[in-house]
Amino acid sequence: YHDANYINCKEGCQYYKADVDDLIQEALRAKTPVALISHGPPRGSGEQSLDFTGNGGNVGDEQINRALRDAKIRFGIFSNIKEAGARATADAEGTTAVAEGTPSATLYLNPGPADSSRWEMNDRTTSVGMAALFEFKEGQAQFKLHRLKTQAGTKKRSPR
Repeated sequence: YHDANYINCKEGCQYYKADVDDLIQEALRAKTPVALISHGPPRGSGEQSLDFTGNGGNVGDEQINRALRDAKIRFGIFSNIKEAGARATADAEGTTAVAEGTPSATLYLNPGPADSSRWEMNDRTTSVGMAALFEFKEGQAQFKLHRLKTQAGTKKRSPR
Protein backbone atom coordinates (compact mmCIF):
# COMPACT_ATOMS: atom_id res chain seq x y z
CA TYR A 1 0.00 0.00 0.00
CA HIS A 2 1.21 3.55 -0.60
CA ASP A 3 0.25 5.17 2.70
CA ALA A 4 2.15 3.93 5.77
CA ASN A 5 -0.54 5.44 8.02
CA TYR A 6 -2.86 2.61 6.98
CA ILE A 7 -0.40 -0.27 7.32
CA ASN A 8 -1.28 -1.51 10.78
CA CYS A 9 0.91 -4.57 11.16
CA LYS A 10 4.64 -5.18 11.01
CA GLU A 11 4.17 -7.60 8.09
CA GLY A 12 2.52 -4.84 6.03
CA CYS A 13 4.09 -3.95 2.72
CA GLN A 14 4.57 -0.36 1.65
CA TYR A 15 5.68 0.38 -1.89
CA TYR A 16 7.72 3.36 -3.02
CA LYS A 17 8.37 5.35 -6.19
CA ALA A 18 11.25 3.00 -7.11
CA ASP A 19 8.86 0.03 -6.93
CA VAL A 20 6.47 1.80 -9.30
CA ASP A 21 9.41 2.59 -11.62
CA ASP A 22 10.22 -1.15 -11.71
CA LEU A 23 6.56 -1.99 -12.37
CA ILE A 24 6.49 0.41 -15.32
CA GLN A 25 9.59 -1.18 -16.85
CA GLU A 26 8.16 -4.69 -16.45
CA ALA A 27 4.84 -3.67 -17.99
CA LEU A 28 6.58 -2.01 -20.95
CA ARG A 29 8.41 -5.29 -21.67
CA ALA A 30 5.19 -7.32 -21.73
CA LYS A 31 4.19 -8.85 -25.05
CA THR A 32 0.51 -9.07 -24.14
CA PRO A 33 -1.89 -6.60 -22.48
CA VAL A 34 -1.16 -5.99 -18.80
CA ALA A 35 -3.70 -5.79 -15.98
CA LEU A 36 -2.53 -4.09 -12.79
CA ILE A 37 -4.06 -5.57 -9.66
CA SER A 38 -3.42 -3.44 -6.61
CA HIS A 39 -4.82 -3.11 -3.12
CA GLY A 40 -5.01 0.66 -3.56
CA PRO A 41 -6.61 2.43 -6.52
CA PRO A 42 -5.37 5.26 -8.71
CA ARG A 43 -6.14 8.81 -7.59
CA GLY A 44 -9.51 9.79 -8.98
CA SER A 45 -11.21 13.11 -9.50
CA GLY A 46 -14.74 13.09 -8.17
CA GLU A 47 -17.44 11.10 -6.47
CA GLN A 48 -17.71 8.47 -9.23
CA SER A 49 -14.05 7.50 -8.94
CA LEU A 50 -12.85 4.11 -7.68
CA ASP A 51 -11.14 5.82 -4.72
CA PHE A 52 -13.88 8.10 -3.40
CA THR A 53 -14.70 7.97 0.31
CA GLY A 54 -17.42 10.05 1.89
CA ASN A 55 -15.17 11.25 4.67
CA GLY A 56 -11.86 11.56 2.79
CA GLY A 57 -12.67 12.42 -0.82
CA ASN A 58 -10.34 10.92 -3.41
CA VAL A 59 -7.71 8.91 -1.54
CA GLY A 60 -6.02 6.91 -4.33
CA ASP A 61 -2.34 7.03 -5.19
CA GLU A 62 -1.04 9.26 -7.99
CA GLN A 63 1.86 6.82 -8.45
CA ILE A 64 -0.68 4.24 -9.66
CA ASN A 65 -1.94 6.82 -12.17
CA ARG A 66 1.66 7.33 -13.30
CA ALA A 67 2.15 3.59 -13.77
CA LEU A 68 -1.06 3.23 -15.78
CA ARG A 69 -0.18 6.23 -17.96
CA ASP A 70 3.58 5.69 -18.47
CA ALA A 71 3.32 1.93 -19.05
CA LYS A 72 0.11 2.25 -21.07
CA ILE A 73 -1.63 -0.23 -18.78
CA ARG A 74 -5.22 -0.42 -20.02
CA PHE A 75 -6.72 -2.72 -17.39
CA GLY A 76 -6.77 -2.76 -13.60
CA ILE A 77 -8.55 -4.12 -10.54
CA PHE A 78 -8.45 -2.11 -7.31
CA SER A 79 -10.58 -3.12 -4.32
CA ASN A 80 -9.39 -1.31 -1.19
CA ILE A 81 -11.96 1.49 -1.11
CA LYS A 82 -14.91 -0.74 -0.36
CA GLU A 83 -17.65 1.89 -0.46
CA ALA A 84 -16.58 2.94 -3.98
CA GLY A 85 -16.96 -0.61 -5.27
CA ALA A 86 -19.29 -2.21 -7.78
CA ARG A 87 -18.19 0.15 -10.54
CA ALA A 88 -15.73 0.47 -13.37
CA THR A 89 -14.31 3.34 -15.37
CA ALA A 90 -12.54 3.74 -18.69
CA ASP A 91 -10.01 6.17 -17.21
CA ALA A 92 -7.92 6.16 -14.03
CA GLU A 93 -9.45 9.43 -12.85
CA GLY A 94 -12.90 7.85 -12.88
CA THR A 95 -14.65 10.36 -15.11
CA THR A 96 -15.99 7.87 -17.68
CA ALA A 97 -18.12 5.02 -16.31
CA VAL A 98 -18.17 1.59 -17.96
CA ALA A 99 -21.38 -0.38 -17.50
CA GLU A 100 -21.38 -4.00 -16.43
CA GLY A 101 -21.20 -6.33 -19.44
CA THR A 102 -19.87 -3.61 -21.78
CA PRO A 103 -16.59 -4.45 -23.55
CA SER A 104 -14.07 -1.62 -23.25
CA ALA A 105 -10.55 -1.01 -24.60
CA THR A 106 -9.64 0.33 -21.14
CA LEU A 107 -11.25 -0.88 -17.94
CA TYR A 108 -10.42 -0.11 -14.32
CA LEU A 109 -12.62 -1.95 -11.82
CA ASN A 110 -13.37 -1.75 -8.11
CA PRO A 111 -15.28 -5.00 -7.47
CA GLY A 112 -16.41 -3.97 -3.98
CA PRO A 113 -16.01 -5.71 -0.63
CA ALA A 114 -15.77 -9.48 -0.76
CA ASP A 115 -16.34 -9.87 2.98
CA SER A 116 -19.82 -10.43 4.39
CA SER A 117 -19.76 -7.40 6.69
CA ARG A 118 -22.37 -4.78 5.89
CA TRP A 119 -20.91 -1.85 3.91
CA GLU A 120 -22.85 1.22 2.93
CA MET A 121 -21.83 1.90 -0.65
CA ASN A 122 -21.41 5.28 -2.33
CA ASP A 123 -24.35 4.44 -4.60
CA ARG A 124 -26.56 4.15 -1.47
CA THR A 125 -26.88 0.36 -1.67
CA THR A 126 -25.68 -1.98 1.07
CA SER A 127 -23.15 -4.71 0.42
CA VAL A 128 -23.02 -8.00 2.31
CA GLY A 129 -20.45 -9.49 -0.04
CA MET A 130 -19.45 -8.91 -3.65
CA ALA A 131 -17.24 -10.41 -6.30
CA ALA A 132 -16.66 -9.71 -9.96
CA LEU A 133 -15.74 -11.68 -13.04
CA PHE A 134 -13.22 -9.81 -15.22
CA GLU A 135 -13.05 -11.11 -18.78
CA PHE A 136 -10.55 -10.33 -21.56
CA LYS A 137 -11.55 -10.92 -25.16
CA GLU A 138 -10.11 -9.57 -28.40
CA GLY A 139 -8.15 -6.76 -26.74
CA GLN A 140 -11.02 -5.57 -24.58
CA ALA A 141 -12.29 -6.32 -21.10
CA GLN A 142 -15.67 -6.44 -19.45
CA PHE A 143 -16.93 -7.36 -16.00
CA LYS A 144 -19.91 -8.94 -14.29
CA LEU A 145 -20.74 -8.27 -10.65
CA HIS A 146 -22.00 -10.87 -8.21
CA ARG A 147 -23.68 -9.65 -5.03
CA LEU A 148 -24.77 -11.68 -2.04
CA LYS A 149 -28.21 -10.81 -0.72
CA THR A 150 -29.45 -10.97 2.86
CA GLN A 151 -32.74 -12.75 3.37
CA ALA A 152 -35.31 -10.55 5.13
CA GLY A 153 -35.38 -11.07 8.90
CA THR A 154 -32.30 -13.30 9.02
CA LYS A 155 -28.58 -13.00 8.94
CA LYS A 156 -28.28 -15.88 6.49
CA ARG A 157 -26.83 -14.87 3.14
CA SER A 158 -27.54 -16.64 -0.10
CA PRO A 159 -26.26 -16.12 -3.64
CA ARG A 160 -28.39 -14.09 -5.97
